[in-house]
Amino acid sequence: MDFSDSFNISVEDIEIKKTGKFDRIWKITDGGGIDQSAIIVDGKLYFGSADWNFYCLDSATGKELWRFRANGMFIIASPLCIDNIIYIGNYDGNMYALEKDTGKLIWYFRTNDSIGTRAGHYKNKIYFGSKDGFIYCLDSLKGNLIWKSATGEPIVSSPSFFKGKLYMGSFNGFFYCLDAETGKEVWRLKAGAEIYNDSPFPIREGIIYITSFDNYLYAVDTENGKILWRFKTGKYGIAGPCEIYNETIFQPSRDGILYALTMEGHEKWRFRTNELGVIVSVTVREERIYFGSETRDFYCIDINGKEIWRLQTEGGIFCGKVPFHNGKLYFGSYDCHMYCVDAESGELLWRFASSVQKRNEYPPLTEGFEAVIKKSAETIDTIVSDDKYSSLNNAFNLSDYGEKSEYMTKSEYTNKSEYSADFN
Repeated sequence: MDFSDSFNISVEDIEIKKTGKFDRIWKITDGGGIDQSAIIVDGKLYFGSADWNFYCLDSATGKELWRFRANGMFIIASPLCIDNIIYIGNYDGNMYALEKDTGKLIWYFRTNDSIGTRAGHYKNKIYFGSKDGFIYCLDSLKGNLIWKSATGEPIVSSPSFFKGKLYMGSFNGFFYCLDAETGKEVWRLKAGAEIYNDSPFPIREGIIYITSFDNYLYAVDTENGKILWRFKTGKYGIAGPCEIYNETIFQPSRDGILYALTMEGHEKWRFRTNELGVIVSVTVREERIYFGSETRDFYCIDINGKEIWRLQTEGGIFCGKVPFHNGKLYFGSYDCHMYCVDAESGELLWRFASSVQKRNEYPPLTEGFEAVIKKSAETIDTIVSDDKYSSLNNAFNLSDYGEKSEYMTKSEYTNKSEYSADFN
């Protein structure tokens, strides 16, 4: 929608509405980009690429030790290593189990569609979701199916575990608590849009912190699914979990903004990248915050939101948590390279090129969102007033998210009891 100056419309007169399901990740073209987060085990770096290969490198030198070629892109789902076995899901619909030292295939399990999520491990079982709409539980050593549970829509949600329960979200907007042994549903919570996370949602003192494409971070009681509080970020949804460090919650958004919150969900400060672009996740280590951005930059900022250094690549950076080893950090880019950087200074130490030096293409982050003119200042005032003080049972209509200012301020928070709702 083109807003000409002749209309005399200010930014406050425009709101962003979500017009369709998020499907950007399924439209990535072929190439050699590296999207997923790497892991380091015993000094070796493991990661997959859109070139269909899963790599193992010497983390000190970047020398390739082995690679495993699959039948499709290793692009979104990050690897997991348990007891010398690497588990990695793929866009070819397979979950692979590989020998850590050799890359030899131990077993694979085929779902009915792409896997875009990191697996989780609990009591000799592997858990993961698929675009086919099922949550899967497999025997971790043999790859046999133990149970599966249907949600009806794609699942790109890395599992969290707490007291024998499994916690995962779905593109149907529901967040599920299941018995990890049987797959039986304990409770579910309805958010306003898709739930998407490639790292587990954090759990602290019986509270799980959930994000959604409805732009909200939710603090939820793990026992009953009750919402304790929620915080609204920008306009284009949230595509990753928060990080909790020293009684501060750090929540990135798809608008290129990182928020620092109190444990009660009140904003302390925000850091804005140089332009609009997705921040998937952040890693906090020794009073520093590290994250990549779709803007091609990798940032290091201090615990108060002041930039320390940044390194620019030639492609978008969509990695989640970044691994550290011997003072170095590692991340991939859509410029078809894996980077090794000095964590203190940001100096590039080495970079490794994937086998295909063709950049993947993908739709803009604004796809599925539309800029519209608000009805009137009076109407918006009414919407804000109703949203601030009504119960959450009536708060999940996406058309109700229009506000005068672009972001929530501290004065707009209410107490815990006003944000409680029972979705059972």
